[in-house]
Amino acid sequence: MNHESSALLQVRDLCVDFKLRTGPLPAVRHVSFDLAKGERMGLVGESGAGKSVTGFALLNLVSKPGHIASGSILFEGQDLVALSPEAMRQIRGNRIAMIFQDPMMTLNPVLTIGTQMVETLQAHFPMSTAEAEAWAREKRRQVAIPSPEKGRRQ
Repeated sequence: MNHESSALLQVRDLCVDFKLRTGPLPAVRHVSFDLAKGERMGLVGESGAGKSVTGFALLNLVSKPGHIASGSILFEGQDLVALSPEAMRQIRGNRIAMIFQDPMMTLNPVLTIGTQMVETLQAHFPMSTAEAEAWAREKRRQVAIPSPEKGRRQ
């Protein structure tokens, strides 16, 4: 199926390297795909195959000494590789997100899930704490988290 005209996300010839003293270490090589609105895609491969690095590259979160060596990542026609950190922050978590393999990388065990949801909502949308709490409570209810009302801010 050709998604060229309807692709929400277009990745073309993505290459990610890690700069080492001995020279570049290729981590991701020539990844290309299209993803249309409403489609889902999973990356499957052995440990060390580059799945997480590809995900981090899509969000422009590859940590040094890693870097996107070549290729393009077009989201709604906009090249994410060329965006400033501030412009990327407006998209990341708001329009594009990643579910990490290890929840300890993303969730703070000291804070309730509700508090973390409210903080994320308020970082991206102009809403009151009460509005954010109501939205977060409803989403917890929709995914059948027991006692969704207990995830509110303390």
